[in-house]
Amino acid sequence: MRMAPVTLVLLLLAGCQSAPPPPPPTQPVPNARIPFFRLNIDDWKEEDGKAILIRTRDHRYYRAPFMGPCPDLPFATGVGFDTGGGDELDRFSAVLVEGRRCQFQELYEIPPVPGW
Repeated sequence: MRMAPVTLVLLLLAGCQSAPPPPPPTQPVPNARIPFFRLNIDDWKEEDGKAILIRTRDHRYYRAPFMGPCPDLPFATGVGFDTGGGDELDRFSAVLVEGRRCQFQELYEIPPVPGW
């Protein structure tokens, strides 16, 4: 018996479904990485100039405390992310605010932030 081309294509596509993403963590997970090449960052919030919260387009949440204070961050309307030439944001990255570089101390994946 010969399959119609459309049926064969549909069967092949059904087998190509990707697995669902893993659930978000329930506790902070250190050494997180955000692939930057996909322009994955959707939004950010600051925490008293001591850390930055990051939300990605796939609704994952991250927290990056800084090595020292980042005094201009509470007043910033935009930031830059310095990946150090790499293609992902990680604990060796930094935020650029008003010409100042705020170095990450760590990058954690965190549970979803309520109301955000």
